[in-house]
Amino acid sequence: MKKLFILITFFSILGLGNLLAQTIVTTDPQLKTVILEEYTGIHCGYCPDGHVIAGNIQASDPDRVILMNIHAGSYAVPSGSEPDFRTAYGEDLATQAGVTGYPAGAVNRHIFAGNTATSMSRSAWANAADEILQESTPVNVGLESVWDSVTGELAINVEVYYTNSSDESMNNLHVAILENGLEGPQTDYGPYNAANVLPNGNYVHGHVMRDLITGLNGESISTTSAGSLYTASYTYSVDPSWDIDNCNIVAFVTETQEEILNGTETAANGGSNDGTTVLNIGELSEPNFVSGNSYSIDATSFMAGSEDFIFTLTSNAPSNWSSSFDIGGSNYSSQATISMANLISQSIQVNVAAGATPAVATYELNMESVSNPAAIQKIAEIIVIDGITDLIVNHDQGFGDGAVYDHSDDYTDGLAFAGNAAFGETETQVLLKLANDNKLGDVVNIYYNIGWTFPGMTEDIALFLAPYLDNGGNLFISGQDMAWDIYDNGGTTVTQNFFSDYLHGDYVDDGSPARNNVDIVVSDVIFGGMSSFAISGAYANAANFYPDNVEPDNSGKAKAIFTYNDGKNGGLRVESWGSHYKIVYLCFDLRSITDVSVREQVVKISHDWFYGALTTEAFEAKLQSLTSYPNPSNNFATIEYTAIDEEAVLHIYDIEGKLVYSKEVASNTTSINVDVKSWDMGYYLYNLTTANGNVSQSMTLEVVR
Repeated sequence: MKKLFILITFFSILGLGNLLAQTIVTTDPQLKTVILEEYTGIHCGYCPDGHVIAGNIQASDPDRVILMNIHAGSYAVPSGSEPDFRTAYGEDLATQAGVTGYPAGAVNRHIFAGNTATSMSRSAWANAADEILQESTPVNVGLESVWDSVTGELAINVEVYYTNSSDESMNNLHVAILENGLEGPQTDYGPYNAANVLPNGNYVHGHVMRDLITGLNGESISTTSAGSLYTASYTYSVDPSWDIDNCNIVAFVTETQEEILNGTETAANGGSNDGTTVLNIGELSEPNFVSGNSYSIDATSFMAGSEDFIFTLTSNAPSNWSSSFDIGGSNYSSQATISMANLISQSIQVNVAAGATPAVATYELNMESVSNPAAIQKIAEIIVIDGITDLIVNHDQGFGDGAVYDHSDDYTDGLAFAGNAAFGETETQVLLKLANDNKLGDVVNIYYNIGWTFPGMTEDIALFLAPYLDNGGNLFISGQDMAWDIYDNGGTTVTQNFFSDYLHGDYVDDGSPARNNVDIVVSDVIFGGMSSFAISGAYANAANFYPDNVEPDNSGKAKAIFTYNDGKNGGLRVESWGSHYKIVYLCFDLRSITDVSVREQVVKISHDWFYGALTTEAFEAKLQSLTSYPNPSNNFATIEYTAIDEEAVLHIYDIEGKLVYSKEVASNTTSINVDVKSWDMGYYLYNLTTANGNVSQSMTLEVVR
């Protein structure tokens, strides 16, 4: 194959008027097109599921979703006479995207919240695509392709027009050729995509990237200001083994190598696309947290001249909350009509006054063009949390059987049973938005409702929970197949590290419906007083019940609390003295507990343990017996107290409150020896904290020399 570069030109339409006007690309502002680069391979057993997911995303908005399947990695290596769908650029693209497992996908090469690379697991593609489809783009891409059957060459013309200035002074144009309808082998563990299998057993591969006509880095666009037009033409010799009628050309512009601003696709044989997606009336910036519950938003019109816009503020907040917004010195309770000039930003401040009812509330500021009422409205979403200490989070991934279940009432009923009046409910993505705004300072306990969703834990939630726990938060987490998914079904290093470093569990097996009864570890000081209970499948097909077996690791931080009727462990209680967090982990869905009152009891006991609810006055009296001798000391100090029947930890702080010593002690211990020979002279404070959350009074130890 050969590529012959013919012509690249740049000029400003604004500067030259109609003399050098565009002939292909639209100059009306548009919304972004989704470009999903799927990293796949013929021997990747989960890749057909990725193909189905990507196909569904495209089917939901066919004119605005472009799929590019990039065969790379070890799964793409053919064996014997198998076809080779790899390209010269696949491995470099996979490295650039940070691919660690297959299938993986990059949506517009954007790094989404909670990720460290553009590559994401297949479960994240749909949400990422939905996010991109709402976004404005500063650039339109027009494309046409003409096939010469005599020479076997394509004449490709691309026009790039900037309706707004790019954030970068240098962009890059990329042009790729794809082929559909390719027959070949495909491993399919599901089978996930039987519809793509032919009677002869071959799999039909689509959207296969055959070549990057502009190379790995693309062609540089040196002027990216509003009103600029960039054109490029290519002559490309097509491999004679390719079916030109099954080939498409894709052209897209990147802000850097890892941010696709927009793109266009057309048929290689006589196709043309002017880049029209959806009229883009303007944009609302991401809400910028100001203070209290006030947020600043910038509104910008992309319409020519002056345009009237209707701004409307709505919410699902409790009735005793109130809100308003300010524009240009005027205050509006719910709606205002404002005239705006092209590309001139207007500042809007949204103010929320929370009422007595604790809640997680969503506010939406809508922007609508008066003269273009059919155009998609722009929406800025604000999430406000107030009065909540205990937050129920429903995992927003798909259920294992494709149905939809809502079992959150198990958590709300349990917290109500515990007497808690400061709880609320939300979903994972809302939780992450609140965390990004640093609005979770009052949330001390999270109840994470995974249920039977996949993936059981995503990287973004693992990356959130780790620092949340390190800062003293507590976690109740319940999910059937979560451990299995992390360890046997394509979990990542991030999720596996969270499981081992924070849940302190060793995954053993996936279980079966035969595990239908739970016994209590009676020696456990928190849950030991419960009675045995039954469990069963909580979903439409009772056979889809696989309660995991997870054993405590050897760190000493995790304790077994529940065992199944086969003797395997089904629950952990974790406590980290250093980070002061507590975790209750059920290896099955809370809804799997058949007795509603037992579900409430499990939540209540966890809640009370998180809060360190006192047990008895006698317990408190034992903690007050804490003393030390000799005091002062210059060698060894002995900390002494009346024996208590649970684990505890001794904390010693210097006079400035810095922790200088901690030691975990077994139940029924009565004394602890502390070597203070190397300590600085001065006074130290020490206390004893039990596993049940009881904290003794602080006592003073003097170190002398």
